Amino acid sequence: MSTSDAFSIPAGENLTCLEFSPFKNSSNLLSYSTLDKLLLLSVEFDVISTAKTSQESKPHKLSLKHFEELSSFDLTGITCISWSPLTKFDHFNKFAKLCVGNLQGEVCVVSTDFNDGKDLGVFIGHKKSINCVSFHPTNENILASVSDDETLKLWNCNSGDIITSQPLSNIGISISWNLANKTCLGKLMVAEQKGKIRFYDVIKHNDENIVLHPIRTLESEGGESLIAADWNKVDKNKVGAVSNREYFVWDLATSYGFPEETKQSHCGGSSSFRWSNFHSEVFMTQGRPKHEMKIHHRGYRELILYKSYGVGRGCSWHSFLPLCVVADNLKLSFHDVSSVVDV
Repeated sequence: MSTSDAFSIPAGENLTCLEFSPFKNSSNLLSYSTLDKLLLLSVEFDVISTAKTSQESKPHKLSLKHFEELSSFDLTGITCISWSPLTKFDHFNKFAKLCVGNLQGEVCVVSTDFNDGKDLGVFIGHKKSINCVSFHPTNENILASVSDDETLKLWNCNSGDIITSQPLSNIGISISWNLANKTCLGKLMVAEQKGKIRFYDVIKHNDENIVLHPIRTLESEGGESLIAADWNKVDKNKVGAVSNREYFVWDLATSYGFPEETKQSHCGGSSSFRWSNFHSEVFMTQGRPKHEMKIHHRGYRELILYKSYGVGRGCSWHSFLPLCVVADNLKLSFHDVSSVVDV
């Protein structure tokens, strides 16, 4: 097992989730939630050259340059976070818009100009706790959410109205977008707790008429219940998920609904699965015991990284750097894996 370069910054108590901005023009923004707050940070990194010759294949490592708390919102029971594509953070434009879901079944959209301007909108429609929210990657007016109430909903972010509500066969746990299909708004992956992952074409007739057209379904091995799932950002043919103690990987180009790979993830139970944004074969899982975090490479026999934390919940990958962040005890821990993965 390899090790990574690690560093940390202080954070609040009882962290519930965290998320890097997935957009390159705001990649140094990070949000995390506690029991009663949503906080927005700026986190900057230096790329330090370690190459002794120009022929070396791994010529750099990352270090923490600067961090700063920029804004916060008083919100309780946050369960998930998503960044809007309207978010920008550079010398000329500073604006952030995010959505969070909560235990009360509310979808909350917040925005800030990082000065005095703040806005909060609450969308009502789900009847139970929200498990995942996800902005469309390029259309800032469309937002998807799934809940314990066994529905998938698409929202108009301007009005707060429900565009469409799709019944699911079980509790919805995860959502991912894919823009590969140019003939529609894209494809939407929706994972359900009882082992099914459904895919839809999202077809837009106008701003108030968007149709979800089912295209295929994946199933976990043996009908195992799923805890979390993710669609690979680098290789759109790869989908991953975790059940209680195992992880699954599907290849959409070759599989007929069942996973091509199934292995043990966490002996005490899994809680998350996240593909990296920089390598098609690298992903991170979290689970028990001891709040374990594991980074896997499908081409390696051993784990890239294994860590255990006393408390904390949540993990995220940087939008393009070989860097992840994990919730820890009163801090956010960052791991640079550039030294152990060919990027």
